[in-house]
Amino acid sequence: MLIRWWPRARRGVTYQARGEGFTLALHRDQHIVLTWDGAERAFFNPELIQPAYRGDIYEARDGETSLRVEIRSGPCPDAQSGETWSANVTVALNHETRSGCGRSL
Repeated sequence: MLIRWWPRARRGVTYQARGEGFTLALHRDQHIVLTWDGAERAFFNPELIQPAYRGDIYEARDGETSLRVEIRSGPCPDAQSGETWSANVTVALNHETRSGCGRSL
């Protein structure tokens, strides 16, 4: 299993999430790459917010587009792989919200 994720980690990806209609990669150099309905965009220098629960919140803007990523620690069954990932992830792009699972690489 580690071998499968190694190439992404080598490219600087430290965290990955996916759900219905999206994939997300958090990069070591402080940017987020979001693929939403097949369209990819990058968000640079996201603000990290420490919530009251175990997890993280990232907020970023790119012009008129806003992104909010909420990561909540806890088991999340990934329907695509059948594996249990380490966090529940909610992604809001311009206030359209989708949910999925995420984990550190």
